[in-house]
Amino acid sequence: MTDLTVTCRSQWPGRPERVVPVAPGTDLFTALREGGVPIASSCTGQKVCGRCLVTVLAGQVGAPEADEQRVLDRAGAAPDERLACRLAPTPGLVVTAGYW
Repeated sequence: MTDLTVTCRSQWPGRPERVVPVAPGTDLFTALREGGVPIASSCTGQKVCGRCLVTVLAGQVGAPEADEQRVLDRAGAAPDERLACRLAPTPGLVVTAGYW
């Protein structure tokens, strides 16, 4: 286990942030599900549907690879949005989703 965590910030006033632990080598989609945070998906994390979009509010993340960028483009994602199923959590990562 590691001390790496991801902070999930609600867009709704009064809802607390959730801090989710992340096991080494785990993508954000899996960490959120294991941490009890709802994350949208119709492909169950197979990296094709584009529904698991999260907005990166803080933290450093690398640029999306070409296959993720194609899904982001198809989904009409903003520059600060990423697919949770493709995102490797990093220290200080803070994300939100439109339905939290």
